[in-house]
Amino acid sequence: MNSFSIAFGNFKRNMRVYGLYIMSMIFSVLVYYNFVALRYNPDFMKFDGSTYIKGTSQVVTYLLLLFLIFFIWFSSSFFLSQRKKEIGIYAFMGVTNFQIASIYFMELIFMGIAAITVGLLLGIMFCKLFLMMLAKVAIMNSKIRFFISIKAVITTAVTFFIIFFINSLLGYINISRSKLIDLFNASKREEKYPKASYIKGVLSIISIGIGYYFARNALGEKFITNIPLAIVFVVLGTYWFFGAVYSIIMKIIIGRKRILYKGVNIVTMSNIAFRIKNNFRTLAAVCVLVAMTLTAYGTVASLKYFVGIRDSIQTPYSISYISDDATVKQKVADNLKTQGKTITMNEKIKFLMLKPKIDEASKCVQKNEATPIVKYSDLVRISRKLNAKKTNYIQKNKLQKNKAFYIETPTVVMSLIDMNSGTAQMNGKKYSIISTLKTPLFGNGVPDGCLILNDEDYNKLKSGNKEYEFNGIRIDKTDDMKKVASSLSKISEIKSSLFTNISKDKSTQSTFGIIYFLGAFLSIVFIVATGSIIYFKLVSEAYIDKNKYTILKRVGMTKSEMHKSVQKQIGISYILPLIVGIIHSCVAMSVLSKMMNYNIIVPAVRSIIIFVVVYGIYFLATTRKYLQIAE
Repeated sequence: MNSFSIAFGNFKRNMRVYGLYIMSMIFSVLVYYNFVALRYNPDFMKFDGSTYIKGTSQVVTYLLLLFLIFFIWFSSSFFLSQRKKEIGIYAFMGVTNFQIASIYFMELIFMGIAAITVGLLLGIMFCKLFLMMLAKVAIMNSKIRFFISIKAVITTAVTFFIIFFINSLLGYINISRSKLIDLFNASKREEKYPKASYIKGVLSIISIGIGYYFARNALGEKFITNIPLAIVFVVLGTYWFFGAVYSIIMKIIIGRKRILYKGVNIVTMSNIAFRIKNNFRTLAAVCVLVAMTLTAYGTVASLKYFVGIRDSIQTPYSISYISDDATVKQKVADNLKTQGKTITMNEKIKFLMLKPKIDEASKCVQKNEATPIVKYSDLVRISRKLNAKKTNYIQKNKLQKNKAFYIETPTVVMSLIDMNSGTAQMNGKKYSIISTLKTPLFGNGVPDGCLILNDEDYNKLKSGNKEYEFNGIRIDKTDDMKKVASSLSKISEIKSSLFTNISKDKSTQSTFGIIYFLGAFLSIVFIVATGSIIYFKLVSEAYIDKNKYTILKRVGMTKSEMHKSVQKQIGISYILPLIVGIIHSCVAMSVLSKMMNYNIIVPAVRSIIIFVVVYGIYFLATTRKYLQIAE
């Protein structure tokens, strides 16, 4: 039997044993193909935003590829470590290291070819579904046809073959340089109880705290410097945390006899404590990946959540125009009546257009730009009528003299500027901006940010300045707004200021839809991969613990006690990096909330729940596999 036959036989036998490894490779190929195929699909290239889609998908593809290279390398290392004892048997039988390395090399190549083939077939099958979902969030009206991109197939096949070839080559070099004793003892590692470094433990907390401080103060010109510093300090602190604080916690638990000798805790805690030295790097890396993935998904989910409610800010009215002429208003009412429309809301807002002098601290208001000025009582009235989310806040924080609110420009989604500060000077008087709000008022009918003043201050400013009147109307039937808008535009007095809800820009909604879909899809890949990393790590430990649990069963450990011990051991490996990662991401999300000037707790909680559910599934799968091996 030659090397080729042995390698092919091993490949067929190990298909079931290393099922998750092979499935992970197939999933990687499937996802990568879909992202590449997006750039070559003719139906998408006809879309107005095709350039943006192509650019975004290219960036996402590169990020995905970098992550998949790391993931495949890690998975292959796990695969090799589990095979070394078997490889050692070949060496014991007289087969040379180079022959064994060749067998292993060919076996991995077979697995790579199988993963590429199956992944491409599944990718082609699901590509249309993937693109249809993307077309829906991108508000594309064109039909998506089934299309096989030969360029995408070749690109994916060549890319992954190179990755698998390099991984196989590294395995070949590893085995060819290994000694027989190293191959037999590959699964045996020296396990020592780690020294608890209190200094490093304190430094880890301080480092993470400094990172959080930089992140929380990253608005304005500090953003470019603070965010990289925050990442460095948090990553460094996390690494030390799992290397030191984790050891300290385990030392405290083991030192408490009441906890240690309860049930099978002595077995569980010993397994965990003696492996901290070998495992803390993996746990720290997983924690950082969890934080990154949660933050990334939370960000795109928050953007989608905000885009879902931004219509209430951009288009709170069916129709709006600027005019204080009673005759013009009557013309509008008569026109709508002629078209069979019933007015359900007709609100007017008086405002001034002034150019306030802005100090350096007040970066929210554009300098040398005419800014609408509205009185506080009108803001309260409109907020109540529109049932705005900020109504309670506005009512509770009644504006005093010389104080002002700033209402953000309706189209602003997020900003790096800290806008809750500064002053605006008008007619020689200064007004302190105490808060910046994202709330409906004019909508895109007056697409500018505006200042809200105390009624008394507004009335003083009104003297000597022209006052305008904004009219916001809601009608009962909005299914034919194009016709309504066309008819109203014939009223010459309002043509220049007329805005209807069909005039809203859908390109932003389309853009954020694309970002959400691609970001969410990428996050799913990261979630699956990070869960798989822990899975591979714990399954490799199961092979090491097999003999240990066999002995414990002989001396009286019941099946139930064994299950409890394994569940606790695996649970800590999943829960600890998940909890720390969630804390990191919550800090990052709070920064995002400040940038968006909006409460994003709903999408943040949803993101965490999704992650917890996926990790829960991995926990159950890992426990089941661990017990199968150990029993």
